[in-house]
Amino acid sequence: MVNVNVWFVARSRSTALMRCLSNIPGTKILFEKFLWTFVVEADPKAVAELGIDIPPEYTYDNVLKEHREDSSKFKVTKDFLYSIKDKDLPYLMSEDSINIFLAREPAVVATSWLPNAGMTYHDLLQTGQWFDLQAFYSRMRDGINYVKQNCKRPPLILPGIYNFANYSTFTKAS
Repeated sequence: MVNVNVWFVARSRSTALMRCLSNIPGTKILFEKFLWTFVVEADPKAVAELGIDIPPEYTYDNVLKEHREDSSKFKVTKDFLYSIKDKDLPYLMSEDSINIFLAREPAVVATSWLPNAGMTYHDLLQTGQWFDLQAFYSRMRDGINYVKQNCKRPPLILPGIYNFANYSTFTKAS
């Protein structure tokens, strides 16, 4: 089995990458499953505010069990590293795993789902609930260091590039 982890902060072009990888025969994509268990545990009201329907059996332990019991030849986990418990890093980031880190510019983090969430980027940061950019980026840095120290393959770090079609949106002078 090949185990590929795509860790991101936050919302990069990873969804398109996952759709491409899902076309490989024998591939299992675990798409943001740990993230949503983290959100549910951290702030159940946020889930309702975002209008997301998550069944009650959707827990961290159940997602980890699904991951462990899956026997696909090519398993891809796309998730926030922030949502992974330290005790599970040796399993998820095993020495043979391939770890890809997608780091998006803070100015455009979460812009792909904010219109659906009905709130602005500023409002999201002001809530101070579960979305802490400093914590997310710190965890990503820690994950990169973990891979460097514990995995056979070096981390692949891909910077998130602005969507140039909308670049002016983020660069207008105030």
